[in-house]
Amino acid sequence: MSDTKPTQSGVAAIEFSLSLLLWLPLMLGTLFYGAELIRDLQAVQLARDIASMYARNVDFSQAANKSFVARLGRELNLQVTGGSGVVILTTIQFISKNECNVLPTGTACTNLLHWVVTQRNTVGDTSLRLSSYTSDPIPSTLFDSSGKVLSNASPSYPLYLTDSRLQLNTNFNATGLTVQTNSSNLPVTDSSGLPVAYGAGTSVYVVEVYFKSTPVPGFRNNPGLYVVTIS
Repeated sequence: MSDTKPTQSGVAAIEFSLSLLLWLPLMLGTLFYGAELIRDLQAVQLARDIASMYARNVDFSQAANKSFVARLGRELNLQVTGGSGVVILTTIQFISKNECNVLPTGTACTNLLHWVVTQRNTVGDTSLRLSSYTSDPIPSTLFDSSGKVLSNASPSYPLYLTDSRLQLNTNFNATGLTVQTNSSNLPVTDSSGLPVAYGAGTSVYVVEVYFKSTPVPGFRNNPGLYVVTIS
């Protein structure tokens, strides 16, 4: 037989209800942010895996390779042309005087000493996010079917030398990726004749990954996970 008086049981119920006001949000918050942390780690690993392949010249303009990327990100609902995320793959290059030498006499090398896009491919829902490093959307007329920047027909030279729309924006400066050039706008080389740091004229690969997250009314109305890998 219980010795608890009716008044005591009522007080216990009130105390329990009040404690829920503290513990329930903490518990739900732990579950929610725990799940978001797992998604974040998955997004980071996905970006690293794709960057590793991209730097090894895997052609992500091919349908089979895009499907493979979608399979890698299936737990995050990544699809080839839809889903809850987007992968932006950009090949970039620094333009020095060496690269400008292919231009015909009288043609200005507009992008001299700038980082430029030389190829762009995407996987997923492209409406979710644009690249952080270019003034998107870059006109599709500048790219061929494989995502490579087109060349001028006659005389022939790549348009990334002259079209300023292919320049990377000032956000890219924050990455700390630099190319050393001398007073003649030529790459600085070491004793073996190799460019110091990232050499002008060589390709650098940028992978940007973005996924939508679950909104929390009043706290996070339009959240997302964003990861960038440069190799």
